[in-house]
Amino acid sequence: MLLDSGVPLGLIPCMGVTTHLLTTLSEVRDSIGGFGGIGNYLVNTFARCREDHFAYSRVIWHISTIAYLIEPKWVPSRLVSSPILNDNFTWSFDSSRHLIRVADYIHRDPVFHDLFTKVRLFSGPRT
Repeated sequence: MLLDSGVPLGLIPCMGVTTHLLTTLSEVRDSIGGFGGIGNYLVNTFARCREDHFAYSRVIWHISTIAYLIEPKWVPSRLVSSPILNDNFTWSFDSSRHLIRVADYIHRDPVFHDLFTKVRLFSGPRT
């Protein structure tokens, strides 16, 4: 329904785009651990998601959309014809359909730099 509606739409695919937003417990702990409630919440939430964090990384999907809104250059995108979602959950394409914006990639480092910087900035000194 949404893809057929004609509304201005931005699509940030999970596979191949937001999957680049990987981080580790060590990175989160070193970057924002001890920086207020938000920093500690993120560290604790990450720590609880798995018992063994050796060679383990995790995607933080949710920050992709905010990253695009903050700085579109971090999330390169292009305009394409809205795809058609078929009954069997495959895609069809028709170049006469309305255009939507689709992200092709996400630059992971500036996204996390921005997130960690803002958590630190708005949380006060490390405790």
